[in-house]
Amino acid sequence: MHTVYNERGERAALEWILTDAAATLKDSTTIIINNAGGHLNHSLFWQYMRPVETNNQPNKTVAATLAKHFGSVKAFQEAFTKAATGHFGSGWAWLVRDDSGVLSIMSTANQDNPITHGLVPLLGLDVWEHAYYLRYQNRRAEYVDVWWSVVDWNRLADTITT
Repeated sequence: MHTVYNERGERAALEWILTDAAATLKDSTTIIINNAGGHLNHSLFWQYMRPVETNNQPNKTVAATLAKHFGSVKAFQEAFTKAATGHFGSGWAWLVRDDSGVLSIMSTANQDNPITHGLVPLLGLDVWEHAYYLRYQNRRAEYVDVWWSVVDWNRLADTITT
């Protein structure tokens, strides 16, 4: 419980920094987005991973929600993979939700976070070279394929329908 409380408080503070503080401190917007965004992005990245599973599939809640918004889990994974592998340079691929509950996939450059675009980040994949280069060199597609085996679908179930 204490960990969840701390995570929620930390996330709320970072969300405020990325929205309200960035708007108020226009001269510092890039610095704020790069630093607060980088911290939040990586925090989300690590929270939604677990040890490798060979047949890692979404639970029923996540599968039904993804099918509703993307047609199928496979279609979602293909679109997300395309966003991750097709992103030029450093950045992130995201599953996001808008205010009306619609899910979509987007990519952001550098340490930009979907919050700065008025969207809720649900699942993020780091596609900066530092995330995969030591093991995969320039084979980003292989990194993305392996990443699916560590996605924590149960954790995503807690936020995807909220």
